[in-house]
Amino acid sequence: MTKSRRAVFALILSLVLSALTLVLMLFALQPAAKGGSLAPTPSEASSDQQMTILVDDSVPQPEHSPPSETSSNQQMTVTILVDDYAPQPMQGHDFWSHNRLGGERWPMDVPPPGNTNVNWGKGVVTATYPGGNDEVGVWTSLNHPLKDRTPINFSAIFPSQIMTNYQGRITDLQIHVVTGTGTFYAQLKCEKASSCAPRLPDDVVWRSPDVILTGKRRVLSFDLHQTPALTEITNLNWVITGSVGSSVVVSRVEFTATVPYTDTPERAFLWSYAMLLSNWDPESGLTRDTARQRAGGFDNVSASGLQAAAAVMAWRLGFISQDSATEIVSKTTQGLLALPRDESCGNGGSKLWPHFVQDGGIDPSSEWSSIDTVIAAVALIEARKALGLDPEPVQAVLYGINWDTLILTDDKGNRYINVTAQA
Repeated sequence: MTKSRRAVFALILSLVLSALTLVLMLFALQPAAKGGSLAPTPSEASSDQQMTILVDDSVPQPEHSPPSETSSNQQMTVTILVDDYAPQPMQGHDFWSHNRLGGERWPMDVPPPGNTNVNWGKGVVTATYPGGNDEVGVWTSLNHPLKDRTPINFSAIFPSQIMTNYQGRITDLQIHVVTGTGTFYAQLKCEKASSCAPRLPDDVVWRSPDVILTGKRRVLSFDLHQTPALTEITNLNWVITGSVGSSVVVSRVEFTATVPYTDTPERAFLWSYAMLLSNWDPESGLTRDTARQRAGGFDNVSASGLQAAAAVMAWRLGFISQDSATEIVSKTTQGLLALPRDESCGNGGSKLWPHFVQDGGIDPSSEWSSIDTVIAAVALIEARKALGLDPEPVQAVLYGINWDTLILTDDKGNRYINVTAQA
């Protein structure tokens, strides 16, 4: 490697390591913030969420003990917003098909734009019953697109790696009705997921009592305590029926959950980390770019590396076990090392990882990215060191980058680095 290439390589690494050092300094100067699979609105105001990463070369013991028996018996109530129907379609689109949890929302019968029974407004949705046997209303998947068939355990709402002392339970469903006439009911379903318990016909796990609407604004509250307790649920449906022309206007759907009491920094990390962990796919080892993507549909390379670093932090703080952290880091390593690396740009290829991945290969819209490669690799190296795992296979990725393909010269003879290589 020439002196100039070594200098460029050292500059990029120094920038990344400086950023990690700044995070560690912030961690030392203030209480660690902590972070969720479902987005809560706590009963008391929470501080800004901040993810902190702390790793070193040794194998440390957790810095944070799980809640004591006394504190774990203290419960707090949170409200989980499922949908408020506020997000609008992007320019050029007729419909926005995602709810506030990153799942899907669709009419029960005919998809838009051909559906005339369900009308999506700004902050409300109106469903009108035309008669016949079809169910009219809205279905909502609660954990990623429904095609993933990934349920949420209503009796342990965070990903299964989160320690049981931190797990919460969904206890109530609230549906805000602006106005309506006819008969209204709601369902919880577990649609053909292999982990779902034995089900009633048509995958219905729970059905609310019928509610007769009389045109008044009201909040319908349904108690979800039952024996046996509700566990795996993939989606929530609400339905309007009755005489022809019966209708309902719904402005908000939310769950109430009880969780063990945690202070504001702990709560911030727990919920935020659980949301990140929910986007990890144990089959591929990679992390979705957003919750609304199917597994493997649009994975993010740098987020995958940071997922590994966050697992170490969660273990150090006592939210997951060392075994869980090791599994996450090991599978993430396998997933990243299995990705293609650029072989075509310049002379012999840059050897960079892609920014975005689709089904194990570079996404058609993605570039080969030096920034995302370095972020992912450095985070993964540090995570492996913290767990006593060999970092050499990931270090080899950094050493193998062909920086010559990224160094360009402008018309004045100045040399600069191109941070991406086009696929």
